[in-house]
Amino acid sequence: MPVESAEEIAQSLLISREMKIKGTILVFNPIPAENEIPNAQIEEWTKLSNADLHAANITGKAVTPFLLSRMAHHSDGRTIVSNRALLENNVLLACQIAKALEGLK
Repeated sequence: MPVESAEEIAQSLLISREMKIKGTILVFNPIPAENEIPNAQIEEWTKLSNADLHAANITGKAVTPFLLSRMAHHSDGRTIVSNRALLENNVLLACQIAKALEGLK
């Protein structure tokens, strides 16, 4: 069920708890528009980063940090800025939901 505010998310959570619904609520929070990177650009950097990965013969738990590093390299740091903005936006929404929950109790 789509909702548009932290208050609606908080209400949905309380209702699901009151109804004893087992499970969780999944919240999708978009990246701020000013920090979006076009999908075509991400795909290009991903291809380059994957090529670097195969050339470096990296496997296992080292794959993710390597790929993030290569994405940052190929994007001249834009992916770091975007990921940080998304993280900050998620923290902000989490705080807004917590505040709304407190206000509904």
